Amino acid sequence: MFEIEDYIHRGSVFGRLPVAPMGKGRPRLSARDGMPRVHTPAATKAWADTAAWYLKASRPGKPFAGPVEVALHFAFKRPESHFTKASRALVARAPAYHLQKPDLDNLEKMMLDCLVKAGIMVDDTQVVEMHSKKTWLIGSEFVRWVVTPILETP
Repeated sequence: MFEIEDYIHRGSVFGRLPVAPMGKGRPRLSARDGMPRVHTPAATKAWADTAAWYLKASRPGKPFAGPVEVALHFAFKRPESHFTKASRALVARAPAYHLQKPDLDNLEKMMLDCLVKAGIMVDDTQVVEMHSKKTWLIGSEFVRWVVTPILETP
């Protein structure tokens, strides 16, 4: 399993979002006056706005325009069912891995969209290498991220 610190290099932009990770919601289809309309779920938009606000503090002078490597760590708070009531120790059946929704790919999509919205990079098509993980933790949930420009060789 990788450690996100392993991906911080010269020229990297990185940070920690003090928010619960959220996957990208599927677009919703509705009709108004007989015309189909696609819109983003309100919860997805609200999370993206909050994340972009935090991300802007780490924005480089101008967005990365070339190829980039991205590393992401999504940390979820363990539910009460993972602990004993008496000693607050982990129960034997508590899973080691976060094997439930949201899916890792939806978490990645949401975070990439936020990195673009915040002006860290121009477009998510620039990502040529990606490392991500989702884990349980005891404490406050967060998303850690690193974006590193890749120096192209001629």
